[in-house]
Amino acid sequence: MRLGIWLALSLALAALCTGLGAAHAQEEEAEQAADAAELSEEERTERARTLFGEGLELADAGDWDRAVHRFRRALELRAAAPIRYNLATSLARMGRLVEALEECAAIVEGPEADDAVKEAARALQVELDPRLGRLTISVRGDATGTHVTLDGRPWETLGAPAAADPGIRVARLMREMEELDIEEVDVPEGGTAQVQLEVPVPLAVVAETTPDPDPIEEPIVEPGSDDGLIIGLIVGAGVLAVGAAILIAVLVSDQSGPQPSMGDFMPGVLEFD
Repeated sequence: MRLGIWLALSLALAALCTGLGAAHAQEEEAEQAADAAELSEEERTERARTLFGEGLELADAGDWDRAVHRFRRALELRAAAPIRYNLATSLARMGRLVEALEECAAIVEGPEADDAVKEAARALQVELDPRLGRLTISVRGDATGTHVTLDGRPWETLGAPAAADPGIRVARLMREMEELDIEEVDVPEGGTAQVQLEVPVPLAVVAETTPDPDPIEEPIVEPGSDDGLIIGLIVGAGVLAVGAAILIAVLVSDQSGPQPSMGDFMPGVLEFD
């Protein structure tokens, strides 16, 4: 019981911290977008160049998380294919293959990339595609007004396999801000996995749908009938038969001598211009 309480508190605290972190990140992004809107085109390009350089330094140091942050900010200021490609490679290093492939697709299908960058993006696609897992998430119960997230990102495909990053993933079933269910699932690299989330049934509904146990009917013997006499005779005959069997067993054992003991025999990088 104590373990269950601690587990529930831990999950609630983790969800709270995640929510606060996401809210802070959204506020920071909103402030950055407001600042960027006030910049001239030349200033936006210069700011993007600075952020891109910081991202390259962080990537060289293996600080992929912060590198992704810099590249995303630079990309918001200038949609340059080299920035997007370095963002994709950093995401891939973090194991976020789905996002990395989304960036690669944007490069290949977009008009701004030159042939060299598109070729690099295609090569990265060929490398990452076989590593993707396929995850099927299903919801049991009344899913009206609910939505599913995987590692905090919206998950739209229900009941059918969809691309997912390999490793331990966290699926959540939400209704507005309320967490209805949470499950961890291990998605193998290049393999498939399934997980089911369940909408809890309200206690009132459970109580209404639980049937009452069937009453045990006692046999009724009418007064003056012969049923009681017949039952008594059958029971008496059974007792006599058991007694006779015990007597015979005793006599046989006395004639065969001592019995043996059974105790011992029981069974056992591209540059941004």
